Amino acid sequence: KTEGALLNFLASGALGDQVDYRKQREENKDRVEKLFPFSSENKMMSTLMKGKGEGKEGAAHRLYTKGAAEIVVKVCSGVMSADGSTKEMDESMRSEIDKRIEQYASEGLRTIALAFRDMQEVPAELDALAEKPKSKSDTKSEASSSSAKPPK
Repeated sequence: KTEGALLNFLASGALGDQVDYRKQREENKDRVEKLFPFSSENKMMSTLMKGKGEGKEGAAHRLYTKGAAEIVVKVCSGVMSADGSTKEMDESMRSEIDKRIEQYASEGLRTIALAFRDMQEVPAELDALAEKPKSKSDTKSEASSSSAKPPK
């Protein structure tokens, strides 16, 4: 449900231009370096991608994260507006975001946050948590072998 809602959000044009996620996925598939699958303990997932020279000093890598807003916001140092401009997150802004998250939660809504971090080198402790992206042939063989096994 979360991924579907995010895809609908992108397609809606809420961030300006409508985004064709299939085109974006195809154009950027070779940039994916590592995957950090969703963890119910951490309540988030991440993807490490090769940088495109954007961000801080033409970063070599960009880590994208999505997850429970109350968790992701705690580790953020800034916010990005719909126009792409960024500014540092001060305590007042953090408090306002936390209040909004609590308000939505009290209405029975689930909130998620999207974040990114630019880096020149991948820290060893982060590298150790990753899964390598699977090639199409790996995915096909895994799917065919798993379909041959009876469910447990």
